[in-house]
Amino acid sequence: GRVKEALNSAKESLQRMPRNAKALSLVGQALSQLPECRDKAKVAFDKARQLNPLCSDTLMAQVEVLLEQDKVDEAAECLESFLRLRNRDFIHARLGDIYARTQKYEGALNEYHVALAMNP
Repeated sequence: GRVKEALNSAKESLQRMPRNAKALSLVGQALSQLPECRDKAKVAFDKARQLNPLCSDTLMAQVEVLLEQDKVDEAAECLESFLRLRNRDFIHARLGDIYARTQKYEGALNEYHVALAMNP
């Protein structure tokens, strides 16, 4: 159906731009919609992040897929590692959301404070 169609379009984009992080991210997003392809989706996201470690779109897509799979700790680790490379307010806010979801309220408040300090 539509997921296979999206996957074919994403793969076509990747063929045209093989070293493009956003194209790889699209493949990852499409693959993540197919339960039997989730491992391949992770590989696509990891490759995309290797090509462009500062691409927040790829990071956020990967984090959302991890959260859908209930891999909350892995999602938090992705955000934490990104923040070591680039300090962004919305990444701190998303990390705060994840900490709150896992009842790490002190960490959540800290992340929200940092996000607000960066973008009042």
